[in-house]
Amino acid sequence: MRSVGGATGPVFAAADATLPLDWPIDEGGVVAVVDRAPRWLPAQTPDEEVLAVASWPRVTAVTAVRPGADRVKVGLAAAFAAHLADDRRDRPELGSVFITGADRPSPPAGWVRLPHVVTLATPEPVDELVWEILPRALARRWLGRPLPRRCFVEAQPAALLSLQRAARSGRLVDTPAGRMLAEALSGRYLSTRFVYDHTRLVARALRELTGAEAGGGRG
Repeated sequence: MRSVGGATGPVFAAADATLPLDWPIDEGGVVAVVDRAPRWLPAQTPDEEVLAVASWPRVTAVTAVRPGADRVKVGLAAAFAAHLADDRRDRPELGSVFITGADRPSPPAGWVRLPHVVTLATPEPVDELVWEILPRALARRWLGRPLPRRCFVEAQPAALLSLQRAARSGRLVDTPAGRMLAEALSGRYLSTRFVYDHTRLVARALRELTGAEAGGGRG
């Protein structure tokens, strides 16, 4: 990973998001990291089969790939899964295999999906959403409390990415919510944990940002 200016989360260089794999673009499958090497496995139902692959020996990270998925986003999702495996290495209670998806997955009962903002440096930073899939119990353990029944972020992913770009560039809307968010984000980035910890504030800032963009900007 590399760094970019401003508050940002995990940042990956183009090389990080380039998989040494090839697969038919209209084919679904799973990218599995086995002994630190990625492998492509065709799959009819990637969102389901990814869970089975995660139980294989020596697998540390897996990524569900739907037919037609953008290869760069797949690479980002796979890189983020590997990042999670490294970042949570000292927290075995959060699991040892990490599952992601480039597109919003449909996890089975008892599992949840968490959106994460990641950044591709190309050379200007480009923000994308990738998805983590994990058991609800592990998600609760990671967050430290129950997850919201339905995260509003899922309904407006583009707005969340716009908010991250505004926060990184110091161009949050000059409103009470925008100023409060800028203060809360001081030294931090718009992580999933931050969004869950500041749900009402982020929701207000998203509404103000989308309103300002529709009106041509303000503040």
